[in-house]
Amino acid sequence: MKITKEYRFEAAHRLMDHPGACRYLHGHSYKLEVTVKGPINPDGMVVDFGVLSDAVKNILNMSSDHHTAFDHATILKDTDPLVDWLLKGIQDKKIPNMRIISLPSHPTAEFMAGHFAVLVQGKLDEFCENYTPGDWLRVVRVRLWETAKAHATWEI
Repeated sequence: MKITKEYRFEAAHRLMDHPGACRYLHGHSYKLEVTVKGPINPDGMVVDFGVLSDAVKNILNMSSDHHTAFDHATILKDTDPLVDWLLKGIQDKKIPNMRIISLPSHPTAEFMAGHFAVLVQGKLDEFCENYTPGDWLRVVRVRLWETAKAHATWEI
């Protein structure tokens, strides 16, 4: 059985070497859809939607480490010179209250959809450690919308 839940977050990014307009720092109102698959538990559900939400919200905006929360963050490739410049500005207190997420690849919708799949699976594994082997929940699809008309889908 599969269940899907939708989330929204705001973030800025840029694709440093892109020939088009995406090379400029800009923002999106992202929509994230996460689908998990698993057996029906004795309560009649794959997993409580609240557990799935806790896992995703921990990544998006309620992380105990606010430097890794994606909501209202600036998301950049780790080799982008803006990363060091912004981090220095934060350290020197010249740029207050800013979240920087640096990724090993350009923060395209395609890369980020796969990245979220890995992060959400890790949180579900952590939150659902009492499940017996074989009953484990699996993230099977992540769809990330950058705009109302454009999205990327990661699927198993």
